[in-house]
Amino acid sequence: MNPADDEVLHVAAGLHRLMGDYTLYLNILRSFRQRYRHAAAEAGTALASGDRDGALRIVHTLKGAAGMIGAQQVVRLAGALEASGGDAP
Repeated sequence: MNPADDEVLHVAAGLHRLMGDYTLYLNILRSFRQRYRHAAAEAGTALASGDRDGALRIVHTLKGAAGMIGAQQVVRLAGALEASGGDAP
């Protein structure tokens, strides 16, 4: 495991994906916070109502967006949940 994987937010990785565009990175961070603030609750609600595909879609989308900003812990956790088919890993 890379030591950067332990960081909650690996800013250097996020900036690298955006070719160093700091302003764009900040805009994407703000958008991520707004868009995915309730993702865990939304996925939980979908699972509770029997919509496993909907829950996995939320988790998959969250994983991709987290990867864009360098949120490796979120990527790993969402990936594990996605791989488990929606069952807690």
